[in-house]
Amino acid sequence: MTPERPIAELDYCVVDTETTGGKAEYSRVTEVAAFHYRDGIIYDKFHSLINPGVSIPSWITALTGIDDIMVKDAPRFSEIAPKLREFLSRGVFVAHNAGFDYSFIQSEFLRLGEAWEAPKLCTVRMARHLFPELPSRSLGPLCAHLLVEIYDRHRAAGDAEATVYVLKHCLKMLMQKFSIHTWGQLETWLAHGPMRMPEGLTVADIEALPEVAGSFVLKDAAGAAIMKGKSTNIRQRVRTFFRASNRSKKALLYRDLVRSIEALVAVAPA
Repeated sequence: MTPERPIAELDYCVVDTETTGGKAEYSRVTEVAAFHYRDGIIYDKFHSLINPGVSIPSWITALTGIDDIMVKDAPRFSEIAPKLREFLSRGVFVAHNAGFDYSFIQSEFLRLGEAWEAPKLCTVRMARHLFPELPSRSLGPLCAHLLVEIYDRHRAAGDAEATVYVLKHCLKMLMQKFSIHTWGQLETWLAHGPMRMPEGLTVADIEALPEVAGSFVLKDAAGAAIMKGKSTNIRQRVRTFFRASNRSKKALLYRDLVRSIEALVAVAPA
């Protein structure tokens, strides 16, 4: 995935799995659903129950309603693997707690002797940054907050479809509130947290700074220096001043007054 790709134009495969347990090394997939989503539109859907080849624990049945009888005549993962692989190749792998679903699908492919990887995006991570005021960012409470209805909770198709609309809300907020427009900007935002930029500056201005040693100057509207500094990594250092989590007096002052940033790259002696 190239950093310059606009997130509004990307294809996303929004996925949910139901499983026989919590660890991909020891448990198996019992149901998988994926929605092909781009720019507000669901283009296609993949959904299947899966016979895991092992007994489904009673506590899983109590949670999902899926039992051994339901999956008795369902296909094995090996039977749906080619079509699922093709479907997932269409875009970024998205899930609510993506690490969980990704690890299960990857493990199922590995059991077939097949390697599988995809760029991934986690809506839980996005929600933690976007909705810090919520006591829980699990799918149920988050959907209630966003007024997204889940039609079949704890089933793959219902949860995956709800996650599509969570993703839609999150992408809209990222673009409108945080000026995140490209895949590279989104990766940086997820890695470092949301930014609170001064008037007239955007996250893109920070990401345009060089990641090398040198000095920098934060300037006000008149071009006067508010702060001069040095760092072994200019971009990384300046970024710290504008992180939303930085509530120091200096950081708050810079957010009020800074209107431009000048970087002076150190030149090594000949």
